[in-house]
Amino acid sequence: MAAWGKGGDLSNVHSFSRLILAAFAQAPYGSLAIAAVVVSQLASGCSRSQAIPTYNPVAAAREALVAFDTNANGTLETSEAAASPSLTTAFTRIDSDQDGAISSAEIAARIQGYQAAQIGLMPFHCTVTVAGMPLQNGTVTLVPETFLAGAVKPAVGTTSIDGIAAPIVEGEQFPAVACGLYRVEVSWQKDGREALPAQFNVNSTLGIEVAPDVPNLERGVHFELKSP
Repeated sequence: MAAWGKGGDLSNVHSFSRLILAAFAQAPYGSLAIAAVVVSQLASGCSRSQAIPTYNPVAAAREALVAFDTNANGTLETSEAAASPSLTTAFTRIDSDQDGAISSAEIAARIQGYQAAQIGLMPFHCTVTVAGMPLQNGTVTLVPETFLAGAVKPAVGTTSIDGIAAPIVEGEQFPAVACGLYRVEVSWQKDGREALPAQFNVNSTLGIEVAPDVPNLERGVHFELKSP
């Protein structure tokens, strides 16, 4: 997967361009138009070096347990991790010994992996559908989990006619996000009011982990919004 670290070199930009075009090669015209815009943005900013976030794995892991370890036994079981959509998504990757619980050391090790990867920003896009139909003009926000808020920044994107969004970090020139654990908020305004249930925005149950070893991340993530 293409990513931007210390170098921010042109070969990485070209790799991302190919990635975007391949992802949308079989998509309708609207998606190809988005790809063209993305590639254009990348070309104009290709010489810019992306700063690598500074993580504090031990402190972040400690904060995660303070926030979610409700039975105070020093680990997070799946029922406790359920309060964090991104931890739920990443649970099996964090649980390195596969004992059904994640410890502070395992969380710290996972975050240390982000630092070790030396990646500034990674390409990311998602598709949002509601009842099987693409959500157009929706806002997709990737919000870092509170225990990572000091290390990585939120990213925001708007869905196209095909329901595709490529979130971008404020101040950056192209769609990409830092490695980390994110709560995903999807908002869609109708007549000036939120038209989607709170479970998809203010009380979101959607989460994602962005990391180089997350399977198929380069193909994009599909969020199908269904009310219970």
